[in-house]
Amino acid sequence: MTNEPKSKGGRPRTGTVLTLPDGRFQPVVTLADGSRKRMKPLPLGTSRAMAEEKARYHTELAAKLGSKRAAPKGAPSAATEWWERYFAHRDAKGYAPIRWALNQHVTPVLGEKHPRDWNREDCERIVTELDKKIVSEGDDRISWKTGQNAWAFFTKACKVASSAKKATELRVRDDNPCAGVEGPDRGTRKRKQWLYPGEFAELMACDDVPVRWRRMYAILAYAYIRPSELKALDPADVDLDAGTIAVNESWDRARAKRKVPKTGAGVRRVPIEPELWPLLKALLDEHEGEGPLFPMPPPESWATTFRKHLERAKVGRAELFADSLTHKHITMYDLRASGITWRCLRRDHGPTIQRDAGHEKYDTTDGYIRAADAAGNVGTPFPALPPLLLSAEFRSEFRSARDERAKKGSNVASPTGFERVPKRAIGQEKSQIAEGTTGGPSVATGSKSATLSHRSEPTDRLIETADPVEAALADAISKAASAGRFEVLPSLVAELEARRKARHAPGVADLAAERAKRGGRS
Repeated sequence: MTNEPKSKGGRPRTGTVLTLPDGRFQPVVTLADGSRKRMKPLPLGTSRAMAEEKARYHTELAAKLGSKRAAPKGAPSAATEWWERYFAHRDAKGYAPIRWALNQHVTPVLGEKHPRDWNREDCERIVTELDKKIVSEGDDRISWKTGQNAWAFFTKACKVASSAKKATELRVRDDNPCAGVEGPDRGTRKRKQWLYPGEFAELMACDDVPVRWRRMYAILAYAYIRPSELKALDPADVDLDAGTIAVNESWDRARAKRKVPKTGAGVRRVPIEPELWPLLKALLDEHEGEGPLFPMPPPESWATTFRKHLERAKVGRAELFADSLTHKHITMYDLRASGITWRCLRRDHGPTIQRDAGHEKYDTTDGYIRAADAAGNVGTPFPALPPLLLSAEFRSEFRSARDERAKKGSNVASPTGFERVPKRAIGQEKSQIAEGTTGGPSVATGSKSATLSHRSEPTDRLIETADPVEAALADAISKAASAGRFEVLPSLVAELEARRKARHAPGVADLAAERAKRGGRS
């Protein structure tokens, strides 16, 4: 039996989309009572498919919650005024405006009762109702974690009502009514999901997954940052020469603005993995000078779209899609857990992982270490990315046709998937090669998070050589740079340097020089 909202004709309600005169799309949500509500127009460039997905999501949500058009409001009660001041107080401190906890779990129990009149029995009634919903088998069932979050919201309100600063006008009593009251029951914490390196490689190689989404997945996994942090990432935050990504802000979805990261340790520098370096270089080259480094699609369908892409890539491990008492199905947020666990698989230093991941407590990092220890043979961490993801341009379903027409002619991808690079003068070409090799990732053994520092050797000495093998390597470096094959540059440069260092090492004779001294005799 389906839970989809039905119209009068029996068809599922999916919402509609309006096209505005300026080309933007405006989702229209169908509420549970059959009325319709227009949403805020989406940014210019958002596809119609995304607008329809947004309208469908909110229509289904309205049917599930039974939301209806609000009746005309009269004068707010004293309790309502207190709650509005409380939410303004939370907003000023940057806390999430979780009004659902009030609307679904507090108001149905306490009604319009003012916080100054709350007592211990009122608090225990809320706990009783939360416990009932946790074990319920009906539509009002909630997880024990949701119950804990709702109870934490209410206890915080009780504390503020009894101890807030006078200037906030929130203190309305002298005692905390929920002091000593036991909260709702806890259950088993569900196991967090993460992708094996081999599974992620299959996802990256799947042609049925759009390139834009695969790029986003790669950044989230290889830099193990939160989606909200990627949304607020600017080009200036990526330092290819230093090999780090500066995470300074995250995106506040509820308020549609930037904010500080989730925790104090969230302000950090993440080392750029060698496999991610060429992709970041391509994104910086493509950036048009305004906006974030990677404009992300609307978040309403992130989780379902991610699981759909895994199915397209034939990643079918059962526990990734299980939603049981012990396991939660995987979401796009779990790509962060994947990258952190891969570093644990690689046996990186634990405190270093803690710092780079932004964990306040080492116990959090230790959980990933234990998960990696129990994983077994699941593939090599941070697999190489397909060359298509590193191409300079590609068609995106999230980019407007107008932008495509504006770029047509100068930035069209070649049939191989790489941008055509115009010919340069010899000196300019050498400078370009030096830039591509000195700021690139390290290929030395050990921790892959280390990056190459600027080399002190002149570019001419790096490229020009009389040795035929070294000359062939130098020619390959030039051709790879011209073709945009940045993923092979580090290995070629490393091989060239290794041969030159071996030739000039102490105690090693220069055979060419010896032959010249002997008149060409060996």
